[in-house]
Amino acid sequence: MSEPEKTKIDSPIKILIYLYSVVAGLASVTAVKFLVNPEPNVVRYPSSIPLIDLFAFFIFFCYLIPFYQGAITYLNNAYTEEFEKKKGEILVDFLHLLGESMVFYAMSASLSRIFLFVSWLAVLIIIDTIWISTIKLRKIRGVPDLWVYLNLFTLLILLFFWIFYSTYPELANSMIGYTILLFYSLIRTIFDYTRAKLPSGEDFY
Repeated sequence: MSEPEKTKIDSPIKILIYLYSVVAGLASVTAVKFLVNPEPNVVRYPSSIPLIDLFAFFIFFCYLIPFYQGAITYLNNAYTEEFEKKKGEILVDFLHLLGESMVFYAMSASLSRIFLFVSWLAVLIIIDTIWISTIKLRKIRGVPDLWVYLNLFTLLILLFFWIFYSTYPELANSMIGYTILLFYSLIRTIFDYTRAKLPSGEDFY
């Protein structure tokens, strides 16, 4: 690939990473505000933060951190010098990642309402699964097959949680519901970071 052609690819990718990072950063700030500054002119002491809010905060970052790092790693892996650009290739990734980053903001804004948060989390997983499917169809090197199975299993867990919420709303809104979600989210994240491999067998992270 010639230097001008490589530059044509690098520039849009840098813009995509920048936009994705800005919106993801905004979501992070919103989550931190929920934790330490939930009301105007009110800043909590660390000891006064409710445990249930702390759990919600950690659940959110169990998805934001690996999804963000996974997306950036994918872009760096996929759009290399060997990459042969097809028409609309970068646009597909742009639309999906921009959509994911906006959902992260919606998730951070709904941390105080677990059912709404779980609903947005399901939207995130669905968007991510569709995006991974387009990557496979386009035959681009860059994502682990494990992600598809993790996403499908996560949707199953969320379905069970919706049933649990519909049947026992008070329990789902209590520490029990948040503990279940945090436990699963931590296991999912650990599994992702320790088992995710590229189709070639190389470690993804």
